[in-house]
Amino acid sequence: MLGALLALPLLASPQAPAAAAPRPNLVLFTADTLRREHLGLYGYPRPTSPRLDELAREAVVFDRAFAPMATTFPSHMTMLTGLYPHHHGHTSNRGAARTPYQPAAGKLTLANALQAAGYRTGGFVSSAVLNERTGIGAGFQTYDGPPPNKPTRGSAETVGKALAWVASLPAGEPFFLWIHVWDTHEPNTPGPEAVARFAPDDTLRTWIAGRGIDAALLDRTFSTDYSIGERFFQLTSKAETEKGRRVGRPLKLAPGAELFEIDEAALATLYARYDACVWQIDAQVGRLRDTLAAAGRWDDTAFLFCADHGQALGENVHFGHGTNLQINVSVPLVMRFPARFGVAPQRNARLVSLADLLPTLFGRIGTAGLEDYVQQFRGTDALAPVFAREHVFTAEATEFKRGKRQPFLCGIVTERWKLVPVDGAPARLYDLSAAGESVDVAAQNPATVKALEALLAAELATSRLVPESTGPVTPEQGELLDGLGDLGYGGGDEDEDD
Repeated sequence: MLGALLALPLLASPQAPAAAAPRPNLVLFTADTLRREHLGLYGYPRPTSPRLDELAREAVVFDRAFAPMATTFPSHMTMLTGLYPHHHGHTSNRGAARTPYQPAAGKLTLANALQAAGYRTGGFVSSAVLNERTGIGAGFQTYDGPPPNKPTRGSAETVGKALAWVASLPAGEPFFLWIHVWDTHEPNTPGPEAVARFAPDDTLRTWIAGRGIDAALLDRTFSTDYSIGERFFQLTSKAETEKGRRVGRPLKLAPGAELFEIDEAALATLYARYDACVWQIDAQVGRLRDTLAAAGRWDDTAFLFCADHGQALGENVHFGHGTNLQINVSVPLVMRFPARFGVAPQRNARLVSLADLLPTLFGRIGTAGLEDYVQQFRGTDALAPVFAREHVFTAEATEFKRGKRQPFLCGIVTERWKLVPVDGAPARLYDLSAAGESVDVAAQNPATVKALEALLAAELATSRLVPESTGPVTPEQGELLDGLGDLGYGGGDEDEDD
């Protein structure tokens, strides 16, 4: 349909029509597990993001953007379709390996639509979570990522492959490039130069102290958990079976014994490694921009930068992502448009979702030839003069690191409130203007709970979720599931057949 629209002949006219404006190039650069708090443009005191800070000065920076779910595959599907997970149907990483995405009317990705509209399309990803076997590569004429048996690669390699692809394109043809990088995902293993730049210092220690993290409580909670030690504190000295590591079962230790220690120094080292990984990603953003500029392509490129989700590093007595904590679902979002579209650099304080990314993009650059595609969006143009929506939806992942499958639990965030459903228990209500997620105030605000539950029920009535496949897997699916297990996704007792 999209291709047919573009192929329609022009009607004869006494006067030749004005030439259509060239279509801009589009770049979507997504950073996995990137905490918004660790970027200079969001107020971080360490110099982790000089190139992104530079980009922000000529772009729209969204101060309150949220991922629909703190899980890689579902969140990226939302970015590419303009649909929440309960509409595009994917709520877990392993589920995408078992039940791959398939393009369909009303559920097309940006690559599907732009390829049909005449764009050259290339996707370059850094993790097997987004392997082409999940179906997310549909619509990309070139799609490149690491294999399941070596499931991640560094941002420099991924960006290098992307730049080689751009260099191969004919001049003047518009392209859509998606780059996904993984460096900020645990276990955070930056290179020597980055480590040296971001050793723990007083600035970092003061910043961590201001987060209100209780190191002693973290130590009591996690110091016997091999998975947490391995993924966040570089624990490598204790041998376990591969499956035991994957599931993260605590070892049977003598009373009072610990596998590792969590104290202020250990937290500072963890945060320093994380900062070093942020800087590595920032350097690749700069490398990409500089190369496009040198090739004369930057001025007519719309550049979108965001994270798929955040990451807890001790906040709320939690490490990792997947849960519906604010630290997990808050994301950076920066949109830079070519000057000819007249979008002034600005800070935007609206409450927006990654489901709004595409409506906002096409609200600036136009939808000619893409009318059918944009009709599927559930998000809203976040730069429209009138933006009446006052809430976003966020959800728990339906799988966690230990392979435990969860029900789909979608919550709602407003300017002040956050309603979080709990399986088999009353929903929790948090006052984000007061104690936040540390105090459940549902009992004191029954009318607010009732109103938000009604709004959430109305939204979920539009859900298109269907059960994920639980039958036998193909050898290729099994290989991908094993690769995801190596990354910590799945591998619980219920996944014995995976």
